[in-house]
Amino acid sequence: MRWLLFLSRVAFICNLFFVACVIFRYTDVLNGQSIKEFLIITGWLMAPVVTVTVNVLLISFYIRKTPLDFIPKWLIVFNIIMQLAQLIIIPL
Repeated sequence: MRWLLFLSRVAFICNLFFVACVIFRYTDVLNGQSIKEFLIITGWLMAPVVTVTVNVLLISFYIRKTPLDFIPKWLIVFNIIMQLAQLIIIPL
């Protein structure tokens, strides 16, 4: 089950890049084009895919009553909140 913890951490990092993309959408702070491209790919493309995958897996383990004690609760809550934020922000 360590792979689910790893995937949750990857989703956390991708969601941080998503937050950075939302911030940089309204401000132009970065000058490097390659940094912007990396942020856009990780934040807008990878974050929703990884977050949906993690949340579906967490829900399926929760339904099967598999204990998820190895994943911190704050990480689960953060990924769920970011999924809701992505559902609201991305269609705009």
